[in-house]
Amino acid sequence: EKRVAHYSYQWKLMERDRRISGVNRYYVSKGLENID
Repeated sequence: EKRVAHYSYQWKLMERDRRISGVNRYYVSKGLENID
């Protein structure tokens, strides 16, 4: 059970990081568009 809980915790961290990186990529792409 502990291993499953640890896995779900790691998965949640990965989901959060992926969401944050996606938001950053979105703003960076808009920033590049604004430069043009």
